Amino acid sequence: MIAAALARLGAARANLFPRLALTGSVGRQGTSGGGLTLGAGNFFAFGPSVRLPLLTGGRLRANIAARDAQAEQAARRYEQAGVEAFAEVERALVSYLREGERKQALETARAAGRGGNGAGTLRARSGRLHRRA
Repeated sequence: MIAAALARLGAARANLFPRLALTGSVGRQGTSGGGLTLGAGNFFAFGPSVRLPLLTGGRLRANIAARDAQAEQAARRYEQAGVEAFAEVERALVSYLREGERKQALETARAAGRGGNGAGTLRARSGRLHRRA
């Protein structure tokens, strides 16, 4: 996206410069099929063409400014996409770490519950644990 915007900007800037084109043509002509021999019926044309942006300079400069703004917007969108990607990775890592901590806490609680000789069980057996009715 950025490369395309920069290419359009470069093309707009190139329009400020004069263009030179060389054109030409070669041919033969005759009144009948048998008359196409080398001779007076041959022709050629050759000539340069120059295009100068004399009266369109303002329009071309405005086009350059617009293309420059589009390239800047493309760069900002690219930068924003990178920032959002890093934020998404950060959220995923934080979630992963919290899940690991939660898993460890659950495993610890399960191991403590399997023992059956925890402090609560001993107090209940000795009558010191008040149960709610």
